[in-house]
Amino acid sequence: MKIAFICGCPRSGTSWTWGLITSLPKVEPLLIEDFPPTSLPGQVGNMKTEHGFNTTETTIFFSNLSDAEIRSAVEKKARAFPDHLLIEKTPDNARKLGRILEVFPEAKIIHVIRNPPANINSLIQTEFSNGFRFAKDLLDAIRVYREVFNAALPFENHPALLRIRYEDLHSAPSEILRKIAAFCGLELLSTEQIQQAIEENHQKTKTIQKNIFRLGQVDSYCSELTPSEITEINSLLSKEIRHYHYD
Repeated sequence: MKIAFICGCPRSGTSWTWGLITSLPKVEPLLIEDFPPTSLPGQVGNMKTEHGFNTTETTIFFSNLSDAEIRSAVEKKARAFPDHLLIEKTPDNARKLGRILEVFPEAKIIHVIRNPPANINSLIQTEFSNGFRFAKDLLDAIRVYREVFNAALPFENHPALLRIRYEDLHSAPSEILRKIAAFCGLELLSTEQIQQAIEENHQKTKTIQKNIFRLGQVDSYCSELTPSEITEINSLLSKEIRHYHYD
């Protein structure tokens, strides 16, 4: 069974990554509909509608389902889509990497990172139609980024983990998508298949939720954050910035 999990700080580009991968041949997304009824944070309902996806996330590892129930449901989906890569995306999967790799030793982990000031800015700026916000202020957003960083840190050299940069998806999407496909064991992709996946996700995502895709720029934080806010982020997240080579 081929299966991959996408994780990263919210607003780091995980939805875009998910969209690109699910646009490739022989890839099938895991949906909340594939699992037994759950009690989930945020009351995740049906992901797939006739108009698109309500959300790209299952949050299944934050539900009341047991490891055996999750594994059984995924195996059932794999039998329905033989020779496909099953893909699941929940940013907070970064907090559950130990459990994920225990339940799915064959899994691949795609860890998406983004320049901290840009990521923090998007956390602050984004508000969904239901009023949900990822962070209430600058310090809260910094806390979220740091918690995800610390959760993923013990696994960064794990052979099952591939780290990709949001900025590289912008500058070299074909190269990064080929790298992801090879890492996940997909067949060699043609230039046409890669380009189609990129075009299907250019300046948009596959969800019908508003604000999933905001500006899609790597440096919009420069004009949306004040110089003092950028200085504060660079100071409080200096370790993370150096570690990810964003300095």
